[in-house]
Formats: sequence, structure tokens, C-alpha cells
Amino acid sequence: MNREILFRAKPVGTYIGKKDYWLYGYIYFDHEYQKFYLKPSTNTDDDKKNSTPTDYEIDPETICQYTGLKDCTGKKIYENDIVKIGNRIGTNVVKYEEGGFKPFCKHGYDSEPSADHSIVVDNIFN
Repeated sequence: MNREILFRAKPVGTYIGKKDYWLYGYIYFDHEYQKFYLKPSTNTDDDKKNSTPTDYEIDPETICQYTGLKDCTGKKIYENDIVKIGNRIGTNVVKYEEGGFKPFCKHGYDSEPSADHSIVVDNIFN
């Protein structure tokens, strides 16, 4: 089994003149400065357009892990994404619970749908 471990997060402050911007790569914590940083990755299609040689301080509240799944359009599904599942009314937020990523609605855990019947419509940070 080959699982891709990848994260996304928003940088502290502004990044390339944009206030609302995601960085993709690997997360680490600097114990000396007590801050989280993201080391950009260029191993995936999402990351090639964001590749830079520098590590960035990130807002730890915005850290999202890649679930290993893609929606019906081929877009990667991350923790805290808002997904629409099939023809169902409403949306669900993807959360990590009980050892896996699951879609949750207002009333709790929703049935575990197939990713190819889901579409990412947003995330909780927008």
C-alpha cells in the first residue's frame, strides 16, 4: 500500500500579495521558535504551481491533511473540505475521527459515501 502523505495550510500574513492562499507540502514544528512551518512539495500536480525553495510559517488552525481520496472531478479531498455527496441536500465537512476521514453533517456522522460520488465545493476557512 502506497499512501501519499500531504498537508495544506495557510501562511501567516500575506503570501505573494495574496491574503487567502493555500500552501501544499509537509508540516513540521520548530521547537526553538515554537512555530509550525510548511516545506513546499513539488511531488504532486497541485503543488507544482506553488513550488518555492523556502519553508513558510503557517497558521496551525488551518492545517489540513490529504485524505488520500479524490472527488468525482479528480480534485484531492482534504480534511475540513466541504463536500456535496451525490444528489443529497446540503453539504458535509470532512473530519478525521475514529481512525479515518469521514463526512459529517450538522447532525453528526453521515454515511460513508464513495469519493467518486462526492464533489469538493469549498472548505471551512473560506
